[in-house]
Amino acid sequence: MTITFRIIFAPYSRTIVLAGLDMEKSLLTSSGSTSYSMTPRGIMYVSLNMEKNGEPIELMDVFGGLGQLEDHFLDPTQFYSDIDNLADHLSRKADGVYADAGMKDVILDADLAGILAHEAIGHTTEADLVMGGSVAGEYMGRQVSSELVTLIDYANSVDGKTCPVPVYIDDEGTPSEDTVIIKDGELKSFMHNKDSARLFETKPTGNARAYAFSDEPLIRMRNTAIEPGTNTLEEMIAAIDDGYYLMKSSNGQADSTSEFMFGVHGL
Repeated sequence: MTITFRIIFAPYSRTIVLAGLDMEKSLLTSSGSTSYSMTPRGIMYVSLNMEKNGEPIELMDVFGGLGQLEDHFLDPTQFYSDIDNLADHLSRKADGVYADAGMKDVILDADLAGILAHEAIGHTTEADLVMGGSVAGEYMGRQVSSELVTLIDYANSVDGKTCPVPVYIDDEGTPSEDTVIIKDGELKSFMHNKDSARLFETKPTGNARAYAFSDEPLIRMRNTAIEPGTNTLEEMIAAIDDGYYLMKSSNGQADSTSEFMFGVHGL
């Protein structure tokens, strides 16, 4: 179910989309595995638009998550301050200047760091893509990043909180477990289904996923993220002489070489 509102009120044009998605899944495999899951999501997309010197300027934010619409949106006043902050950010963006081209040091907000983890690293460590020639294949057991980086594909929960895409049993009937892909900068593991685990002589990690019953389960991520560090945002900003703080992702993509791109809505 999706409901879209478009409201024009100077100086902003606002588009609000309410979307509810319930994914119900029953699984019965030839190996004897059975499972049932119901994953509801309630999402609100808020997009603000304005013009500056004839040029359209846009910012978007997303609210809600795991749960029904009524779990998140019975009291809309709870979002007023966040939407006010989004409008303030849009005004500052309209008065801003274009970023300089070239190599820069950057700080990524949590959303962009998640896009980086998913696109540039996560896909390259899905074992079916590794077997297809992914760049990650030659780096197992080697240092691939700063020692500050630990990247994990979480199965269903983190610190007692349910993940956005909780997977308890994958679509081959394998119990899901967290997969530590990078530990302290070293590439430690790939994500596997039953077939790839057999070929790599390891155990499956519960990463076989299918969208519909007619789809073949593929090796795909669940909830891939870089673990938090100890530095504050202020400390990171102070450590950069010439760079940018990048916020609010729009989309992203990568290939098996880990060359990637993503859109940025705010600086």
